[in-house]
Amino acid sequence: MIKLGIIGCGAIGTSIATAVDRGEVKNCQLVSVFDIDKKQADKLLSKLSARPKVAKTFEEFLKIDSDLIAECASQQALKQFAERVLKSGRDMQVMSEGAFLDNEFSKRIMKVVSETGKKMHLPSGAIGGLDVMKAAARSGLTNVKLVTRKPPDSLGGKSKRVKTVFEGSAEEAVRLLPRNINIAATLSLAGIGGKKTKVKVISDPTIKHIIHRLEVSGKFGRMTLTLYNLPHPDNPKTSALAVYSAIVTLQQLCSPDVRIGT
Repeated sequence: MIKLGIIGCGAIGTSIATAVDRGEVKNCQLVSVFDIDKKQADKLLSKLSARPKVAKTFEEFLKIDSDLIAECASQQALKQFAERVLKSGRDMQVMSEGAFLDNEFSKRIMKVVSETGKKMHLPSGAIGGLDVMKAAARSGLTNVKLVTRKPPDSLGGKSKRVKTVFEGSAEEAVRLLPRNINIAATLSLAGIGGKKTKVKVISDPTIKHIIHRLEVSGKFGRMTLTLYNLPHPDNPKTSALAVYSAIVTLQQLCSPDVRIGT
């Protein structure tokens, strides 16, 4: 039985917790949750039949026996807590992949991973094609471009017209839009890095889906992939698919079964 702790009790953390609570993740027990906003943690707890411990501080959270920690909070939280989690002897499942495009943090965390032998697992999130990206990178990628169109409320705005809110590198995108475009970091890590990966983000009041169009080319050939994702009902900034991806990754980590596409 894998003992799971969750950092961040918002939409993603709550969805993971309820999936575990309902028995959808075999061989997994939720033992602890932590959020800097204790009201969020208490709200999550009210939705569960089981009763994991709610830590009031991160120090208390680390003292609770667990095997795997799921980060569902923010880039800032990951930077603040990841090293201490790994050094405490736990593996991590990470949702705030954008933090890895911070070179200083990435170097520090890779050093800790090397020293501890612990692992960090990054779900594919709200995008597809990562298996192709990783394989194609072996022969050389020449172009990776992500064009994302979101309803204004997914970007925290109320624009009544279509407008480009960002265009530049993935590295810049995850810094300026840390809660909106973590998939740009995922693509960068699988492909040609945050500086070379191009990102364009468009606010579009005419759509209800979060639309990601991925264009990749290199020595392998070309790939074009378009996803029409529905926003998560409890958090319009997050695609529902990102939550499903997190749950499937956790299922794989807790299961001895054959894994597909990993």
